[in-house]
Amino acid sequence: MIKAITCLKGSPLYSAAMKHLQERAKTEGFNLCYYTFNQLLNVAEFIIDNPAIQAEGDAYKQQLFAGYSPYEYGLLWRIVRAVRGGENSELESIQTEVKHCNQRVRRVLSNYLLKTKIKGVISYA
Repeated sequence: MIKAITCLKGSPLYSAAMKHLQERAKTEGFNLCYYTFNQLLNVAEFIIDNPAIQAEGDAYKQQLFAGYSPYEYGLLWRIVRAVRGGENSELESIQTEVKHCNQRVRRVLSNYLLKTKIKGVISYA
């Protein structure tokens, strides 16, 4: 996960920050992606290296990747298809998409934390 979110885990502000991010995403119509492209790529490579995961049904996959949002889950399988197919342009497109989503999450989270006067967390993130 991106540092701005990871450093909040366990903090009383974490739930409030997550709720704020989700509300902003809903009202402004942007996708939330908390994982970096490299993190998603590592998981995609793990899936490719373990064909048993791919052979399982959707219910198993949904349970295995329960920590992912539907958007992140979709990105993950797009990366799997692109890596398998050797589609470098598709991988670059997904990487750009994830980067923009991560930047948006950081920006919204940073502004929220500044408004709530939690500046120490920002400097760490």
